[in-house]
Amino acid sequence: MDDLDFGGSEMSALLKDLAFVNRWLGGNSITWNGVKKLIRPGASLRVLDMGCGDGAQLRYLAVRADDYRTDMDFTGVDANGNILEEARAMSRDFGRIHYRKLDVF
Repeated sequence: MDDLDFGGSEMSALLKDLAFVNRWLGGNSITWNGVKKLIRPGASLRVLDMGCGDGAQLRYLAVRADDYRTDMDFTGVDANGNILEEARAMSRDFGRIHYRKLDVF
């Protein structure tokens, strides 16, 4: 994943593996447990995911935020344009998730 031009079937396989690991090790729910501590009635929150990959974490958080009826905005940042294309496609139904291509280094 350090190759910023990484893409194709290898990228798809890697993203599938990462989703599996996050699901079974609880990475998404651990993050949500931290985020929900920040939720206050009437407050708006912005979540920034650096190295967001395909945006799975952001989609998970957006669904949980809907359950809490809270106003949250989500931004995913990644340096790999191919992965961001996948993230945008997978997040098409999530109007509160936005993506930016940026090499933070």
